[in-house]
Amino acid sequence: MEILQGFRECIVSGTPEDYVKIYTDCWDIEPDNRPVMCKVRNELKAMIEKTNINGNNDEDKSNFQLSKQQLCLDNVNASSKVTDILNVVIDLYKTAQHNKNITKVLMERIIAANSAVEILKAREDLFTLKNYTSLQILIQVLQKMKKFIEEITQYNTVQKFLWPKLIEKRFKELCKDYESSISLLDFTLTVDFRINSDKDDKILKEDIEDLHKFQEALEE
Repeated sequence: MEILQGFRECIVSGTPEDYVKIYTDCWDIEPDNRPVMCKVRNELKAMIEKTNINGNNDEDKSNFQLSKQQLCLDNVNASSKVTDILNVVIDLYKTAQHNKNITKVLMERIIAANSAVEILKAREDLFTLKNYTSLQILIQVLQKMKKFIEEITQYNTVQKFLWPKLIEKRFKELCKDYESSISLLDFTLTVDFRINSDKDDKILKEDIEDLHKFQEALEE
């Protein structure tokens, strides 16, 4: 809810401007103005390569030497945000009137993301600027997933998705953004994030068909 009301994560003091621009661009209130995940990944990769090339430059080094303590604190705060999102989604799943299977698929991804963030929080060697930036992007994607679940699980809000193709399109976009944002995190995950496309398509079809039948029953 805070994200929807315009509140944003505080930027860590000393964060290079290029990194700040990446995730503040992702905060744009207009969805069409936000960069796609593949562009974000390429920009991060380019900045890291540039940093490696200029690694002997004292000024560049000082710009990237953020406080480990501050990064640790921000990772803990980010972990709390992910846990809060997960708790809301679990409650939405329990009370879902529609699209419960779709909700379950997305909820499982959020559970996996929560596990990954817990790993990140526990390992000091992963307190890097790249992971900090990537984590902010992941949280934004999880917020969008939560909002979508809120909209498709109750009849009074699911009516905006009367066309089945809208639900399918949004679901697949979120899954793609999720996979991309997870891949930005710079460590090997112990969680399997691979998508079973055939299984997801089957679940998506079943829930959309159930919703269509419900709508037809209301019109009789």
